[in-house]
Amino acid sequence: MGRLQDKTALITGGESGIGLATARRFVVEGAQVHLVGLDEGRLKDAVQDIGPATSYTVADVTDEAAVQAAV
Repeated sequence: MGRLQDKTALITGGESGIGLATARRFVVEGAQVHLVGLDEGRLKDAVQDIGPATSYTVADVTDEAAVQAAV
């Protein structure tokens, strides 16, 4: 059992870089991960790459209403 088993994480900037690497690691540790970012194509690719423990929302994290909707 991973350290994040039965946990859920929302990761901003999840379509690349540190956000994507963090998402991969969290899933390995047992978490369900929801990615939030601007680039829908890259978000879809990330979800497909990481697997069924991930989902995504396209949102601008500088827009409070968009973040609330993602949560």
